[in-house]
Amino acid sequence: MTEAARLTGQVESLRDRMVVLVRLALANWESGDSTTAKTNFDEALELVDGLPPQEHFEDFYRQSIAEARMEVGNVEGADRTLGRIKDHSQRSEAFRTVGLLQARRRDFAGAILKAPAIQDAEDRDEFLQSISEMQLEASNRHKSQGEDEWFYADPCPDIAAADGLDTPDEKAGCLAYWGGQLAAEGQFGAALEILRRAHKESDLIMDLTLRAYTLEEVARGQARAGSMNEASRSLAEAKPIALAAYRKIKLDNGWTSIVQNLVELEVEWGDIEGAGSTLAQLENGEKMNGLQLVAR
Repeated sequence: MTEAARLTGQVESLRDRMVVLVRLALANWESGDSTTAKTNFDEALELVDGLPPQEHFEDFYRQSIAEARMEVGNVEGADRTLGRIKDHSQRSEAFRTVGLLQARRRDFAGAILKAPAIQDAEDRDEFLQSISEMQLEASNRHKSQGEDEWFYADPCPDIAAADGLDTPDEKAGCLAYWGGQLAAEGQFGAALEILRRAHKESDLIMDLTLRAYTLEEVARGQARAGSMNEASRSLAEAKPIALAAYRKIKLDNGWTSIVQNLVELEVEWGDIEGAGSTLAQLENGEKMNGLQLVAR
């Protein structure tokens, strides 16, 4: 493997070298060396950024790298890679595809967080329906097989599982997901209690983007459960975090839907003034996309 890594630098074509690095990453991951694999993935991504202007498939390559990372379970790396996709249609497709791969790994809560980045409403509904079907299949299969036979374990099969999760990222996401589910089922009191736990847990999330996404999901659930006061407070808390995440990602020449999601909620809840103040802090191209949301 060391020799293969050394020879990689001798591959002249940036595209071919990128492909070699991704394959090397997969081989390293399979052998148990996840640290080197992550470095390989990052190096492949840097090569994509260095492709000449006439190369028109940069975002497709970024999507491919994100898919490879998700397939082996490098969720954080896959999410960071998705954030660097710039073309709107490619980005939407990438979030859909990578989200489905994440769901197949039984990380349903994490997959669902990708739904807002899927721009087409019909595609988004199909995406969520597919995840729902996977959850049902996983539940049925889990019941019909012994614990040792089940290869992938859903880290968030129920609310009680949240207490066994190791990180605030996982715990808050799990609680936010189940709080939203309870709200959708009409169990408003229980939903709000779970969502308050998710809100509290989100304070410990270090990643700005994930923290903002989680707060937005908490706000959606609170609104669905009929507590607009709590929903508005959660969204107000999410706003500066989302904008900070947006500015950080833009400095890295990446993209995130985090602020677009925020604007959608502000418009949906009638806070046009708040949506306008959010849009004022975006770059012109993304500001136009946001204005289209307000117009709708």
